[in-house]
Amino acid sequence: MIDALLAKLAEIADIEFAVVVMGYEIIEGKSTLIKIIAGVYAPDSGSVKVNGRIAPFLELGVGFNPELTAEDNVRLYGAIMGMSKSEMEDKFEEIFEFAELSRFRNMKLKNFSSGMYSRLAFATAVATDPDILQ
Repeated sequence: MIDALLAKLAEIADIEFAVVVMGYEIIEGKSTLIKIIAGVYAPDSGSVKVNGRIAPFLELGVGFNPELTAEDNVRLYGAIMGMSKSEMEDKFEEIFEFAELSRFRNMKLKNFSSGMYSRLAFATAVATDPDILQ
């Protein structure tokens, strides 16, 4: 699964996109709109309906707690994403191997470097099998 995702990411590395809402291209605020769709921000008015599971990369590691171990944070993120404990447990090895953090799984995140933190957050987000990867 991870290899297929990386292959797809390599294919779209130079992609450009426009956000069009009700026929109008949005020039400013695209990141804000994506954060609203992802549930990172709430809209000022109106509502947003999303069908499926979204893993927002805009705020990688949102929900992680520096006082918890890497394993506990993976469980927490899975719960936030609506996955069962057993679903996340089944993905533990894949997550830690991909992030190259197997030997640090019982270390608190406050002791991680920023690179270690980012790798764990990315591997965990990808492992939740989101319908939309933002």
